[in-house]
Amino acid sequence: MAPSHYAAEDAAISLTTPAAPPVAVTPSGGNRTPRLVLAGILAAYLALATGYSLAVRLNFAPDEPWHFRYVESLAQGHFPSPAYTDAAQHPPLFYLLATPVWALASRVLPPDPAERVLRLFSALLGVGSVLVAYRLGKIMFAAERWALFAAAFVAFTPLFGVMSGVVNNDSLTVLLSSLVMLQLITLPSPPTTRRLLALGGSLGLCLLTKQSTLALLPLVLPALWWATPTQHRLTTILRSLPPLCLPPALLYGGWLLRNQVAFGSQFIYTTIPAGQSQGQALLLAEPAFMLGAIARRSMGSIFFPEWVVRYWLGWAHWFTTLSALGLLLAVVGLAVAVRRGLMPPRLQQFCSLCLGLVLLLAAGLLAYIYLVDFRAMVGGRYFLPALPSLAVLVTGGVRGFVGGGRRRELAAVTLLVCLALLFALGFLVAVGWHYQHLPQ
Repeated sequence: MAPSHYAAEDAAISLTTPAAPPVAVTPSGGNRTPRLVLAGILAAYLALATGYSLAVRLNFAPDEPWHFRYVESLAQGHFPSPAYTDAAQHPPLFYLLATPVWALASRVLPPDPAERVLRLFSALLGVGSVLVAYRLGKIMFAAERWALFAAAFVAFTPLFGVMSGVVNNDSLTVLLSSLVMLQLITLPSPPTTRRLLALGGSLGLCLLTKQSTLALLPLVLPALWWATPTQHRLTTILRSLPPLCLPPALLYGGWLLRNQVAFGSQFIYTTIPAGQSQGQALLLAEPAFMLGAIARRSMGSIFFPEWVVRYWLGWAHWFTTLSALGLLLAVVGLAVAVRRGLMPPRLQQFCSLCLGLVLLLAAGLLAYIYLVDFRAMVGGRYFLPALPSLAVLVTGGVRGFVGGGRRRELAAVTLLVCLALLFALGFLVAVGWHYQHLPQ
């Protein structure tokens, strides 16, 4: 199997939730209109993800050959060894779910079409992430139009579409992480044992999908604090921890125990390059340069596939600037929304959780770059677990700027969603052009 273009570049660098607030029924379309719009958003997302899947050459997406080899090993009845695939370091949930899809497709199709079926499976997982973003928006905002905007924000983000259209564990990571964020903000007061077990189960499944979701664990404490009545708060939180911690301890703890038995280490990293010590020395000697590069090639590319735009002279800097400016404007819009009384306490709490998740993911990426692989600076995709939550944050910011009546808001949402769709279509064309011009 040919190595990925991304790997070659690296080598060269040596649900159960409370009912949503009632939504006003529009006289023209009743309750059917939002459902039709949501169906249109989902259909457009699937078309984009499928388009990206066809545009990106097989085995040329980031680390795709290694993810695919993991699935192949499971289909043969055993876990892969680190010598066979660098993805052996990843927890197994995505690959366990993808294995029967691959086994069935490979029986009736040649290898390349069968692998594209596996890509379609990844794209279908992305549908769940769009729906969770819609559900979050519906809970946080009284108007259906803002829930649809949050769903469209996720659906039409180019990086999300690209990564959902190829074989990797990011699509399942985004879905499960967004479900955890949904459960965190909808904990009943006081939290029930059933809901705590459900939240713990979701956390355990996240940890069985990708290790970066460890960033979700610290968010449990503020969520419990907000959901617990003031009286006897500390006692209630302490009583909540056992049912909350039991599922992830069993699920993730079992995986770590397996690693210890099989490899003599709980955490197996198979991608540590020979020059890692030189990368650490550079990080310490030139921290401003390295941190700037990390920011530009991680958070700056959360919305766009940086490995594509890096070859377009000057475009990477433009996209980084636009991403940073857009997020800054969203935060300013949130401040405006607070002044205008458009930020209820729960929405403020959720935005705090979202910003916390982004900072924790950034800290995890920095630790990975320093300790494991300095080449992982092309890391915008490492922030994808926060994308549905960021969609709510951005929605709140836009609402702070344009809020002022149903017609005005509806016009703004319609315009922004159409522009986002047009940009996603344009980026699809650009991705196709990029991969057509890569050397064989």
